[in-house]
Amino acid sequence: MVISCAAVNCTNRQGKVDKTEISFHRFPINNARRLAKWKRAVRRESWTPNKYSFLCSKHFSQDCFQRRYEDQHRQLKATAVPSIFDFSHKAKSTAGNVRKKVLSTSSGAPEEEQQDVGAEDRTLSEDPCLKGASKSLRSIPPSNSEPRRAQDAALDLRRLPPPPTPQQQAVGEWSLDSGDDVFTPSSCTFIDTLHSYSSTSRQERDTRARQRRCEQRKEEEARTPPSHTNSPPSLDSHPMPPREASDCSAPTTAVAPTSPPSGCQLPKPCRGLSRRRQLRKRTRSLHALLRLKKSKVLQRARLQLLKDAPLNPAVKPLEWLVGSWESDGLGQGSFPSIRPFNYTETLHFYHVGQPVLNFMFNAFHPDTKKPMHRECGFIRMEPGTQNVAFINAQNTGLVEIEEGELNGLELTLQSRAVARISFAKEPYVQQISRTFRLKDGKLEQTVFMSTENQPLSRHLHITYRRTAP
Repeated sequence: MVISCAAVNCTNRQGKVDKTEISFHRFPINNARRLAKWKRAVRRESWTPNKYSFLCSKHFSQDCFQRRYEDQHRQLKATAVPSIFDFSHKAKSTAGNVRKKVLSTSSGAPEEEQQDVGAEDRTLSEDPCLKGASKSLRSIPPSNSEPRRAQDAALDLRRLPPPPTPQQQAVGEWSLDSGDDVFTPSSCTFIDTLHSYSSTSRQERDTRARQRRCEQRKEEEARTPPSHTNSPPSLDSHPMPPREASDCSAPTTAVAPTSPPSGCQLPKPCRGLSRRRQLRKRTRSLHALLRLKKSKVLQRARLQLLKDAPLNPAVKPLEWLVGSWESDGLGQGSFPSIRPFNYTETLHFYHVGQPVLNFMFNAFHPDTKKPMHRECGFIRMEPGTQNVAFINAQNTGLVEIEEGELNGLELTLQSRAVARISFAKEPYVQQISRTFRLKDGKLEQTVFMSTENQPLSRHLHITYRRTAP
């Protein structure tokens, strides 16, 4: 439907005018008094406005509009009445079947007609059961072609017995003893705003919402008496900095603090932050601690499952190595081309149910406890024999494969292949041999090494004690 102006001699239509200059406003169908004023101002003959009838903004004076922002459409005041019209005689168009706007000969509604309508409204509004009928008859006046039908309907409604309730006017309006003072409920104003062909800007709505929230907050603070207790400071009793006007847009809902799990410490609230931001920060910290604790619990459960896995029969002869070991005293290191040194070391031999043992060696400086050397790899056994393969990768960029023979509680290994990265440190290692021996419940390891310039010589010797099975 194309929206057009209902005024006489006005051809403004939506889509053919600049919407920033001209706006269209719907007739106040639900406000009988205001609608009558608009209808008398328009002065159209044999015409009744409906919900599809509009007037453009050219027919209203400037004081009829509310204050607005630049990006907001015009909005009429609740008491706005059109007053600017062109009632001069225009030459009629010769086109046929064109709906014409005929100007009424009288400047306003006849006094007799107005009195009849007023008397009819008063008579029908006396019965609260007929409020809807009174409103419908007043909101949609009968056309001149059917005056008898409307009068008959009014006479039929008058024959109903009057109720004992006090008199009042049409639905949505009440008047005092004087005829000029009229009270219109807020719902009527809201409906008029909905029927106005314009809308407030988001900026104005946000400003009003912020003002309402500020007023509500001030009322709550005024009703709440200040509490002075000697209890230790907590999150609820922590002093809050004064809020600025820009903080009024923040929602007032608070997140209830959750008690942290055992062993977890939350950061103390910061005085420079508002209470809402403190709660948010504490909640994030709590969630992070819960995730960390959950990951640790899962890791322990995973390790427990691996620990409970049965040892594979293929590596059963190496069961005496399984467990965690820690150096008993300082380990000794030496080589002809370097100065002697001391170190500490931890060993971990474990399995996951496969026919292979996993190991990890970590060496540390005895004084600073800084990590020095690290090795990790796998140990396999040839089925049906005592042959053992030792696959080892070192953090120095060296990878070796050692093979040897298991002799009771002693394992002797000799390197079969040595590989290194292209930028490994010289002199290059050529051969490595090592021996593991379990003696009096303690594990001993001795390592021999040879390079390009030095023959096979003793390099490391250390003794371990078992710390975990």
